[in-house]
Amino acid sequence: MSFDICLSGFKDGDGDFFPTSIVRDAFAPFHVGDDANEWILQFPGGGSCEVRVDDTPLTAGFMIIRPAGNGLYDAIYEIMRQTNTALWWSFGGAAVADASVIPHLPPEMIGSLGEPTVVHSGDDIIKAIRSS
Repeated sequence: MSFDICLSGFKDGDGDFFPTSIVRDAFAPFHVGDDANEWILQFPGGGSCEVRVDDTPLTAGFMIIRPAGNGLYDAIYEIMRQTNTALWWSFGGAAVADASVIPHLPPEMIGSLGEPTVVHSGDDIIKAIRSS
């Protein structure tokens, strides 16, 4: 199944920005090129995906098209750990790296996606997505 995942920053129920450098640093080992507003990632052992992100000093988040690759979810967790963000996916469900982020999410987001799962690793993200 092909799907997309999005990571968005939040504060007090509204969108919020965080340093794009956190995203760049987390994906740096896998970044092999750019195409317009997309970073192309390739992973050891196979797998690749595109990250749609505005390459500006601050970002409100990004989207990953067809997420696949060994190490991708560990990199995403590292971003989540450093930011006030929620990861959510196209077929419904969300995750946060710290429960303290949940009160910052818009109520309508929780209403449509459900209570986010608190994750502590890339493997936890994969489990949360699979259980949706």
